[in-house]
Amino acid sequence: MGLEKIRIKGGDHLINEYFAKHPEMVLGEGALESGQFGKQYTVLPNKDVPITELLAKAVDRLPRDVFRPAEESAAKAAQVRQLDFNPKAKKEGNYYVSDDGKLMQVENRLGVPADKVKGIDAPLVRSFVRLRDALNQTQYDQLNDGDWETSLKAL
Repeated sequence: MGLEKIRIKGGDHLINEYFAKHPEMVLGEGALESGQFGKQYTVLPNKDVPITELLAKAVDRLPRDVFRPAEESAAKAAQVRQLDFNPKAKKEGNYYVSDDGKLMQVENRLGVPADKVKGIDAPLVRSFVRLRDALNQTQYDQLNDGDWETSLKAL
């Protein structure tokens, strides 16, 4: 989508080309008002018609069946669960505790000792990492029909 110039009270202004071509979809009256960065485009409320009525009319103007939610595959859902909830998944920037007990941070997909990160309280972060991982394990087990009760007790 591009921009298109419109004439409104206060002068000309560039707005999204869709709204320039479909002013009936703007739920109020366009105007220029002084703001932090000079004259800015804004939409002023219509004092004669409630916003709920304007919104209902705009929705009625939308094309039918234009939105179709994407069908998510089971494999994609499993991949999301794996990345978001598996405590063993190491996301960029996250801290984790290595198998030998060192606090690490993921940088460029590699583990870097966290003692190289300035200004962190390593013992505190280590405690939070363990708490986060226990919570993630519980959620991961619930989402995958695992032994979530044991994970919950560990949490």
